[in-house]
Order: sequence, then C-alpha cells, then structure tokens
Amino acid sequence: MTGTDSQPPSDAQGFDDDAWLTDDDEPAGRRFPRAFTMRHPVLLVLVVAGAVFMAVQSWPSVRFMVEARTPADCGDLTERPILRTSDPQKLPELRHNLYCKVSGVVESRTIYATGEAAETTDPRQRHAGRKYFLKLAGDNVFAVIAADRPEVVDYRLKKGSLLGFEVHGPGRLIQPSGDAGFQNTERFLRGKFAGRVAEDRPLWLYDTTDVPGERWPHALIFALMVFTAGLAGFGLFRLARERLRSRAAS
Repeated sequence: MTGTDSQPPSDAQGFDDDAWLTDDDEPAGRRFPRAFTMRHPVLLVLVVAGAVFMAVQSWPSVRFMVEARTPADCGDLTERPILRTSDPQKLPELRHNLYCKVSGVVESRTIYATGEAAETTDPRQRHAGRKYFLKLAGDNVFAVIAADRPEVVDYRLKKGSLLGFEVHGPGRLIQPSGDAGFQNTERFLRGKFAGRVAEDRPLWLYDTTDVPGERWPHALIFALMVFTAGLAGFGLFRLARERLRSRAAS
C-alpha cells in the first residue's frame, strides 16, 4: 500500500485544487470580498438595533392581521349596561386593537363626518371616501362607518338621519386614550356629547372601515426587518468567532 488513495485528485483528473480550500485555510489574498458593514461590529450592532426597533413598531399591525382571521365576539352593546350591574362575568371584554364583531344601534341624529362632500347629485359618489362617527346606544362606543355604504345612504335618504340604524359586523376597537393619533378625536367627541358619555369610563371607537388585509405593507416590513436583524446577528457571530480563533492561534 502506497497511501496514494488518500491523496486529493490531481489536475490531470479534471479537478481544481481550489475546490479543496475551505474558508479557514484559504489564503488571505484569495478570499471573496465582504461587505463593508459585515466587517465592522459597531455598524452591525446599529443595524441589529435599527431592525429590531422597526420590527417592534410593525408588530402590532402584523398581530392585528393574524387575530383578524378569527374575529372575537364583543356582543350587543345595548345589553352592556344591564350585564355590568347584573352579571359582570358575562360582559364581553373590550380591548384596544381588538378585531371583533359588535352589534349596536345609533342613538343620536348627530353625525360627524370626515372630509368634504363632492359636488355631485349621486348620493353615493357625493360621500365617497368620507367616514361617519356615530354614537351607539348602551356604552361609550362610537361607530366609524363608510359614508358611501349603500345601506347607510339608503337608510339616511329614507329616514332623514341615521337614528336607529343598526351597526353590526367585524371592526377594529380603538381606545383613543391609548393611541396618540386619536386623542384629539376623543376630546372632540366627549365635548360634543357631554352628558351622554360617561366620564368615568373609557371611550371606544368601533372602526368598521379598518380592513386588516390592507396592512400587508407592515407585514412585509416586519419580515424584512427580522431577516435583516438575523443577517446582521450572524455577521456579529462570525466576527466574534474569528477573533476567538485569532486569540487562540496567537
């Protein structure tokens, strides 16, 4: 036995000696160039921190999309005052950012709308893109509905107002006091409905115009940030491993 079976194939057999080089034993001058950021630990730490921050900011929208696949049942708002005193255990929970099904009845003729009505005689086109804020009976809940919904337009044309209009179906619950973007809205509604809104209980918005599927950009950002943080974290791991090997070799 000459031991030649243990030798790597030669060039004459159609193999390249470079194929036998690993990342650890490859000559320094022949390594593939790495990205600038991947060679600097401080930059990698900043990338990880920034990506994690953006992922945390995007997570509520992603969680909302996931939870919206099975809406919770928040019950009939008109029954809440009775349940609150007679059987609090059966009172459905209202939670900020919860996507749930609610039944309610408009208790006031007053309508507050966003945006301006268009100059057209068509009642639906006239209110396209607008939203109505309507006080519902039974609790401190205001429904937010699209002003151009066919049933909304037809009911208002027939009755002259939306008093008694039944609001039902899935929607997003918003507690304005916990969301900086809606705090001015809460102050406005409490002022306009003083005496009909309990001051000792939180105010809620039941937004039926919030479509979970439209939040896919947030899900995309979340996935991209998680990938970026993982990639930068792997870069930190490799740098740490190389430094440990260098110290051990020296």
